[in-house]
Amino acid sequence: MQTLYAKIVQIVLHKIYKVANTYSVDNMEKETKTVRVSLDTLDKLKKHGKFGDNWDKCILRLISSRQTLMKQLRQMRQKK
Repeated sequence: MQTLYAKIVQIVLHKIYKVANTYSVDNMEKETKTVRVSLDTLDKLKKHGKFGDNWDKCILRLISSRQTLMKQLRQMRQKK
């Protein structure tokens, strides 16, 4: 059984990845997306020390890594 914390992290990351999927690598600067997370959720995440105070950097890092992986996958498919 998942702990409450694990479930919260799963939900938040799912929201972040949903947003990351809508970004286009070419026009990342042109698009702006908002992830809405309740303050209670942020407090719980910060208490467990998994996310720092700078939530925006965490989200951008996740989006950036997701985009990098998608770009690499696209390149691998083109090589085939």
